[in-house]
Amino acid sequence: MNKLDIETRKLNEVIKNNPIYKEFLACQKELENNEELKSLKVKLDEEKKVVCKNKKKTENYDKMFNEYHNNPIVVNYENAKEELNEYLSNITNTISNNLWFINNNRFICFIYPLDMW
Repeated sequence: MNKLDIETRKLNEVIKNNPIYKEFLACQKELENNEELKSLKVKLDEEKKVVCKNKKKTENYDKMFNEYHNNPIVVNYENAKEELNEYLSNITNTISNNLWFINNNRFICFIYPLDMW
């Protein structure tokens, strides 16, 4: 295992131990384990297909959309996901800003985006 592998594993552990990541996982689990929301999401996706086919929103779609997206579990999940994405983006920016190398009197930047989804 080279040094980069070791440092990457360390960073992975830092991320996994961060409360932001742990909160996201808890919210994700709560969403995935809620049968009512899973059923509503399936119905919403089916209704979305009808909307796309007809190119017109239906009252039923708007009602289901609002019911799903205003549910506290979904709201918490979306907020946790947004916070995690911001945290990972900050890590990516920090890494990118610190990966400048001088090669033949030229600056070369290597950017490694962290894209989980």
